[in-house]
Amino acid sequence: MRRMTLAQILAGGIVLAVLIATGLYLLVISPTQKKLEYQNARNVALEQVIAQRPQAENRVRQAKEEQAAVAAEWASYIARKSPPTSVINLDQNRWRLTTQFRSFRNKLQADLFAHMRKTGVRVLSGPTVPGAGDDPNQLVSSYFNYPTLPYPCAILPIGTMQVSGTFSQILQHVEAWNRLPNYIALTDGLQLSGTSPNLVGTYSLLVLVFPRGEYINDEPVPWFGSSADAGGVPMGMPGMGGPTVGPTVGPGGPAAGPKMLKGR
Repeated sequence: MRRMTLAQILAGGIVLAVLIATGLYLLVISPTQKKLEYQNARNVALEQVIAQRPQAENRVRQAKEEQAAVAAEWASYIARKSPPTSVINLDQNRWRLTTQFRSFRNKLQADLFAHMRKTGVRVLSGPTVPGAGDDPNQLVSSYFNYPTLPYPCAILPIGTMQVSGTFSQILQHVEAWNRLPNYIALTDGLQLSGTSPNLVGTYSLLVLVFPRGEYINDEPVPWFGSSADAGGVPMGMPGMGGPTVGPTVGPGGPAAGPKMLKGR
């Protein structure tokens, strides 16, 4: 075999070195560089996120403050616009609730009459608060529309009110329903007739009753009667249709207990 010259050896060494360097670059250096570039880009993105953290924490703090303010405002409104549990309390045995309901209905009707008289007009046709059926197990569902509505709410069409007085007295009388304590009153369709200063004002009145409390006693009580006579039970918000009322529950009915209201 012919001996390789020095030039050939050097050329071969250079080619081998280039091949080794190319392999190292492709197999080691290039992947490592790409990983470093990816990690650097990720670090930059993380730094941007971290830089935004104080702003995010500030937004969370502001949202909590706004939530607390709204909750306080709602609590204040409920304290003024819902009857206390001494008047109507849904977290009690249905027999006791039925007994309390009778006095609640009578008190509500008396409160509406008294509120009308305090406004300075002469009452020609006053309010009539609807009653409820006899079945104590259906009182909450039929009268307070729960759980058809997310919260128990009695929607009471009080009927047509008719008062007499001056133009100013009648307008102030209708506006005064906004200040009715413990209840929410809605008036509609005011019509004036007669000759000033002796005018007659006619309008319809709707009252909403939001009982206080976070729990409702759902335990059925023995009942063998008929609930065919609804006694003028309101049929729900106009346009919504009546509430869904379940069957009467006798002594063998399913057991239940206090349950927390939805959304509380």
